[in-house]
Amino acid sequence: MANFVIIVDPDAERRSGYIEKIKPLLPPVEGLIINSCEFGDFSAIWAANPQAPISIIKDERGAAIIWGEPIPSDELKKIDATRLRNLWQYPQENAPTFDGFYAATVYEQQKGIAVGADIIGCFPVYYYTFGDVALVTSSPELLQYHPIVTIKFDTFGLVAILLTNGLINGRTLWQNVKRLDPGKLLVWSQGNSPQEIPQYQLPNDEELYQYEKMSFPEHLDVMEEIVEHSLTRQVPSGSQYSMLLSGGLDSRMFSGFLRRRNIDLVGLTLGNPNDLEMQCAQNVSRVLGMEHRTGSMDYNGYVEDAEIMAKWEHLSNGFGRVTYWRFPHSFQDAPPKLITGYTIGLILGGSTGYPTSINNLSFETVFNDGVNCLGITPALLEKLLDQEIFGDLVQEIIAEIRSIYESYSHNEFKRCWWFNIYHRQRFHVCCALWRISFFFWPIVPFLDWKLIKTASLLPLSTVGKRRGQIELVCTRFPQLGELPLDRNSFYIAPLKVSKFRQPISWFYYTLKQKWLSWQSQNDQERRYYFRIYDLNNPGWQEVRKKAEPYRDKLGEIMNKTLLNEMLPPPDQKIHWKKSDWILEGASLKSLVGLMLWSKSHNF
Repeated sequence: MANFVIIVDPDAERRSGYIEKIKPLLPPVEGLIINSCEFGDFSAIWAANPQAPISIIKDERGAAIIWGEPIPSDELKKIDATRLRNLWQYPQENAPTFDGFYAATVYEQQKGIAVGADIIGCFPVYYYTFGDVALVTSSPELLQYHPIVTIKFDTFGLVAILLTNGLINGRTLWQNVKRLDPGKLLVWSQGNSPQEIPQYQLPNDEELYQYEKMSFPEHLDVMEEIVEHSLTRQVPSGSQYSMLLSGGLDSRMFSGFLRRRNIDLVGLTLGNPNDLEMQCAQNVSRVLGMEHRTGSMDYNGYVEDAEIMAKWEHLSNGFGRVTYWRFPHSFQDAPPKLITGYTIGLILGGSTGYPTSINNLSFETVFNDGVNCLGITPALLEKLLDQEIFGDLVQEIIAEIRSIYESYSHNEFKRCWWFNIYHRQRFHVCCALWRISFFFWPIVPFLDWKLIKTASLLPLSTVGKRRGQIELVCTRFPQLGELPLDRNSFYIAPLKVSKFRQPISWFYYTLKQKWLSWQSQNDQERRYYFRIYDLNNPGWQEVRKKAEPYRDKLGEIMNKTLLNEMLPPPDQKIHWKKSDWILEGASLKSLVGLMLWSKSHNF
């Protein structure tokens, strides 16, 4: 929606000087419109897509701003800044949060400021306070230009990023600059410390039992109802929408539900004509009668994307995904409201990326197979980091992660489920939403509290290994279930095949899987995500060349010899130990991103 900066500062000259300094620096990409709002000691300035939904009120009471369109629970009508101010007038425990993707603020001179975001905290909100000054932003980058801000490197923040590919406890690369935790409302007034007030509570374990008594078909009815509930409220009829259409399960499920309501959709798919994802997506759009547009992301833009990401995100989301800081020309006149299927595979499908057998779940397995799979292993990280600077931080942060993990539930699967949403999904997956918002208005169906809460209560026997989600598609939309499915692998067999055709289908797709695997080994990679994430591809090689001059800066805090072994110079190809280089390459990309970040910042 917007790159915003909010400042509360009683020194009018200092406040206005800061605003004037950052104003030309505010847009992360071209084509954005800058706007502002001022009241008393409060100023807000932002750069946003011209079509982004923004609501503002300013009167004798104060000011309120919404970037996005939040929806109160169980209502159809989106709220505006006037109603928001009334709902957040006296921030306290369980102050209301809303569904949808948004950030919002309310300010009154005597009461101070309140700032919140969507229920999972996908819209980034960072803050820094000192004395009678508060700064709240969607990126840490512009904080450094205020004269009261003292920038110091935070070793905790870096270790957490290198371990998990995201933040822990909101701590960033800069001391005293914190990202707002999910489900929290930031409240601050002059003379007081900032507080993060919970806006909701997670379901308790006793609530799980009501769904354990239900049958699997009843669970499917529940899943259908909550998906319809979210889509009806976030995607009202009467408009045309873009749909980020992969060939996978999530986007085809949402497309099926929306087309059942006769919603006019334009499918958008990134990739090359021969990509498996592209071919699967084309089948979905054909069966559902959707217009389908395609576009490729060439490698020439990787360097620019990587530099934007290092500058504005400060590695808060890791550095694995450089996509969505630009869109193909063919998408420019697409409908401005873009629906995405992000994270629904976890919410409804139990597709955590962690072990799905209840017998294997423990903090150790979740940490090793899920949390740390995108980061550097603890033993290697302890060798890499200068012990005089970092001490025992690796083990201290692992203990902190364990404490957070265990706080979510007594049920091991639910601990894993919630931790994944609040960490891996929020940072690694949903970081794309803020980037998309500078080009489209993101509609994110999973950002619905009824959907998340209800899904969190469904048993592992239903959601595990995507059993319920698969059956939901196959029974409600059988034509979609019979189409080839992109699984981000070489195996693209349909979800459901008639008993008569099963042996033939299994033989055909198994043979095709082997053929595609052979092609990949001969530089004919047809899996879109594997190709764009490959650290050896031409785009990433150029990013590595751009970052290389700053390798010595990392040597100030790391073992240079080990660093060079882990991340060779850009003219050398990286040889993968595993078949999944998306996961294996993520930790190395964090090091590349850190080099780019250090270009403008010191340790």
